[in-house]
Amino acid sequence: MSEPQYLSLTEISVYSKASRERLNNPKENFKLVAALIAAIHPREADIAIADIGCANGELLYFLRSVFPNARLTGYDREPKFLEVARSLNLPNTHFEEGDLREIRPAELFDCVVCLGTVPIFQDPAEVMHPLLSMVKPGGLLLADGLFNRHECEVRVSFCDNSTSAGKGLWRIDFAQHSRTRIRTLLEPLCSRVEFHDNEMGVDIPKRDDRPHVNVWTFKDESGRRHQTNGLNLLLDDTIVAATRR
Repeated sequence: MSEPQYLSLTEISVYSKASRERLNNPKENFKLVAALIAAIHPREADIAIADIGCANGELLYFLRSVFPNARLTGYDREPKFLEVARSLNLPNTHFEEGDLREIRPAELFDCVVCLGTVPIFQDPAEVMHPLLSMVKPGGLLLADGLFNRHECEVRVSFCDNSTSAGKGLWRIDFAQHSRTRIRTLLEPLCSRVEFHDNEMGVDIPKRDDRPHVNVWTFKDESGRRHQTNGLNLLLDDTIVAATRR
């Protein structure tokens, strides 16, 4: 697959700064990640956790509070995001610049987490195999995406003209890979592959002062919250949990 044809739009990204409100109100998928790790490792365990595509370090900030003895590493390809992450001064945590397809850690991790990245790649093999290569045998890979329950693969190309930075810039952030496709990639190398839907427990309001590509929620007739944005897509998040053989 060719390289995504845009940069990370740091000028308008929420990850170009550290918001105390955001840090103290972790995302719902952060909570699910922590629960999936805690189902395997005691919260006091000395484990190595990597966040691939860590942006400004918000996930690691949250995981530090849940796993106080963990050794945390964050990787991102955007130096400006890493500047913010390092400013958090998290203990026993370090950050490195790197593309996920090129990271070669000195030691493998007990758990590798990757959020918000898989859907920007049209071919999930470009992401899942490099991520799994960083997990030690018996370790856990947690990656989220728009994993379709049906036998359909969806590639979305869009242009968010609601901001001057995004106007005229075509992007591919929301590819939907089928669960069957992800299983096909992971099961030959893993003893367990499971999908966990991220049930939204909070309302995210639509805000016209933010880029229209940003997510908000709505409720269906049963009261369940779903995620969408200006693309009029259903963007319900799912985490795949895979244990490496």
